[in-house]
Amino acid sequence: MEDLWNSADMLQEQKCNVAFNKSRDIFVKLFHWLDRDQDNFIIPEDMIYGISRIMIRDVDMKEIQQVYAKYDTKKSGKIDLETFLLAITNGDLDKTFKDEFLTNTFIK
Repeated sequence: MEDLWNSADMLQEQKCNVAFNKSRDIFVKLFHWLDRDQDNFIIPEDMIYGISRIMIRDVDMKEIQQVYAKYDTKKSGKIDLETFLLAITNGDLDKTFKDEFLTNTFIK
């Protein structure tokens, strides 16, 4: 019985890793698409322009400003990929990616 439990745990862990990697890949591709000048950083204007095109609505400007205030520690006006993924993971871009009129969202 212990072997069955261990096998089930390993299978669940593999499924979780696959789902995590798929999600990460999606957001990495999104970051690179938002990075219009391909310098491996995105500025607020990149996020506003790109996300408003994807979501077909205005972006929550307050949320974008909060993300840059929190994660742009060098005050350079831009964030890198890992910082963008951290903001997504921490839920700091929930309003930006959630669509209140649809049941399918980028972030649940």
